[in-house]
Amino acid sequence: MKNILLILLLFAYIGNTYAQNCDLTKYNTGIENGNRMMARSQYLMAMQKYDSAKYECPEKAKEVEELFQKVIAKTTTNSSYLYSHFGNGKFILTYKNRKYFFIDKKGNTVAKLGQWEGANITNFYDFFKVVKEKKDYYLDTLGNTYRAAYKLEDLSPEIIALDLHYQDFGEVPTEVLKNKQLKILNLSNNGISNLPAGIWELQNLTWLSLSNNQIAELPPEIEKL
Repeated sequence: MKNILLILLLFAYIGNTYAQNCDLTKYNTGIENGNRMMARSQYLMAMQKYDSAKYECPEKAKEVEELFQKVIAKTTTNSSYLYSHFGNGKFILTYKNRKYFFIDKKGNTVAKLGQWEGANITNFYDFFKVVKEKKDYYLDTLGNTYRAAYKLEDLSPEIIALDLHYQDFGEVPTEVLKNKQLKILNLSNNGISNLPAGIWELQNLTWLSLSNNQIAELPPEIEKL
């Protein structure tokens, strides 16, 4: 596994405290501001307000993702700038002529990031959820794509990005450990308290998130990374 895995495991360890820091007043203000921008059809501003609300209360991330999807659904008939935080602000999600694509800060299309039938945020600024020919993918800021699944029952040998955040497993599902082709694995916000030994056998992983779980300490097997 790559060094980035170690970084994210450490983030998972300290993320328990971080998850508890929720400023509901600032969160609600951000949501209200986003709703006002939506009412004015200012979709990019709405996305930014919702995103700031998520920062104030990480445990509300799932609710914010649903709001993002509503914003995106509003853009199916108009050309719109949608989201500006992909790649730490380098790329802006745009909708035009029934396609989603990305532009840079100068307004130039970023060809390497492709054109898509559908798009939505992930928990993290390094990836975007995209759809092409009714297939789900994770897209990174270099333009690499990873066939993705968002439910355990959709896991198959062709899936290399598995996003199972907010599904209340309580532990790492055994089925996940059998799929050694996985490169991206998001198990954040699942109430996980222990890591099974089998997770160290997922040697193709390049990115793992276990943030906002209940992991009390890092196991000694971390030295294998």
